[in-house]
Amino acid sequence: MFSHAPEYLQRRERAERAAAKRAASALTRRIHQELAQKYAELRRETGEHAGDPTQRRTLTIGAGEQHAIPLNID
Repeated sequence: MFSHAPEYLQRRERAERAAAKRAASALTRRIHQELAQKYAELRRETGEHAGDPTQRRTLTIGAGEQHAIPLNID
């Protein structure tokens, strides 16, 4: 279950990077790039907590903006 989280996060990171390349606007491109960076960060952190289902993360986009995406990786 949780052992697949790093692979899932890597797939999401790559998908967001691809979406950033296809983005029609600068704002959309920036959001996809931020998502890709956050997925990469979470993947690195997940490696430290592999197998610990209590680790839940929320992905926040933008500096101080009120957009949060819960990541359920269990």
